[in-house]
Amino acid sequence: MIAWVCQECGDPIEGNNGWVYLPFVSHTPVVVVPWRIRHGVCVPPEGITERSYRLEVGDLRTWASLVHWTTHLMSKRWFGNTNWFDVVRPKVDAAERHSRVEDPTTREGQAWVRMMDVVGIARNWPDPADFRDWVHGSRRFLDAHRVVA
Repeated sequence: MIAWVCQECGDPIEGNNGWVYLPFVSHTPVVVVPWRIRHGVCVPPEGITERSYRLEVGDLRTWASLVHWTTHLMSKRWFGNTNWFDVVRPKVDAAERHSRVEDPTTREGQAWVRMMDVVGIARNWPDPADFRDWVHGSRRFLDAHRVVA
């Protein structure tokens, strides 16, 4: 299970009691919009609006769900304007450090391997904008890395 910590108070987010969200989704390529990770009670009133993009933390607890949402987000025009890989890299790094690598014969293990592929490619891609363009142009890549959560 993937753990999430509130960026506001520093406490772990249990169950579905939090959000990973973008306060405003911009299609302007000039601005990088950071994802926020908060308990529901730690989100400021202006934090989540109808223009926000939000995911419940409870929907991001497994590698399969994280791969599913990552590939879904990669299909969005504004994806390259966010720091999504800065959000998921620590999850991958922590799992590697603590030897929490999943059994590759299980569905969750296959999702782990796919997440490693996606993060590894993103980590080594020289230009984030080029990476986004490559992802948008490669439906086969997205289909190959899609895992049903």
